Amino acid sequence: MKKVAYIIFSLGWYATALAQTTVQNFTKNDCNGNPHDLFAELNSGKVIILEYVMMNCAPCVTAGNGLKSIKADYAVSHPGKVELYAIGYDNSYTCADMNNWKNSNNLSSHTVFTEGDSDVNYYGGMGMPTIVIAGGWGHQLFYKKLGYAPSDNTPIRNALNTALLAASASPIAPFANVHVFPNPASEKIYISLPVAASEISISDVSGKTVLTQFVPEAGEHLLWLNGMQQGLYFICIRNQSGVLNQKLVIK
Repeated sequence: MKKVAYIIFSLGWYATALAQTTVQNFTKNDCNGNPHDLFAELNSGKVIILEYVMMNCAPCVTAGNGLKSIKADYAVSHPGKVELYAIGYDNSYTCADMNNWKNSNNLSSHTVFTEGDSDVNYYGGMGMPTIVIAGGWGHQLFYKKLGYAPSDNTPIRNALNTALLAASASPIAPFANVHVFPNPASEKIYISLPVAASEISISDVSGKTVLTQFVPEAGEHLLWLNGMQQGLYFICIRNQSGVLNQKLVIK
C-alpha cells in the first residue's frame, strides 16, 4: 500500500511548515503618514507581500531586490493588485531608520513601516528577513519563510499567483454544503459538491499546485492522493459563482 500524505484543502502556500492559515491584521500608518488596515486592503482585492527586515542585514537587502523585481513584473501583469511592504522587525526602529534603509538600498518599490515585533512573533520569529504573502477574503497566509535565497523567487511567484486567484473571488453560499472526507485521510478523499465546480486544485505549503482536476458536474468525486508527501496542503474549489477554500490532513 502506498504511503499517502494528509491533505489540507484551501488555496496554496508557503515554504516552511505553517502554524497559521491566516495572517495577523495590523492597523497603522506607513512612514509617509498614510493609514493602512491590512484586512481591509485584502478585502479590497489586493495581495500584499510583507518583508520584515533588520538593519545591517545583507539577506534583507538581497530579498528586497528580488521582491522589487517580482513586484515590477506583477505591476505589468496585474496592475494595482500587488503591494510590497517592508516592516522593521523591532519596535525600536523609527521611520528615519526605515526610510534610510529603503533609500540607501534603492528599494523605492517598498512602502515602509515600523513596529513589526508583534507580527514577527506571530509568524515564528525573525528570519533575516521574514517574508509573508497575504491575500483573499479569508485573509489567508499563502507563503511564509524565515530567510531568503534567490531560489525562493519561484515559490514566491507561485504563491502570488494563487493569492491573486483567491483575491479575485468571494465566499459563496453554494459551497456551504461541500463535504471533504475522510479528514484526516489516507490514500484518497471524497469531495461531495452540491453544485458543479469548474476546477479542484491542491497546493502544497510553498504555493505549488500538486493536483488539478476538472469537475463538470455536482455529486461525489474521488481524488487519489498517491505520491504526495506527508504534511500540510490546501485545496481550492472554483466555479462560476466563486471559490471555496477548505483544509484537510493526510497521514
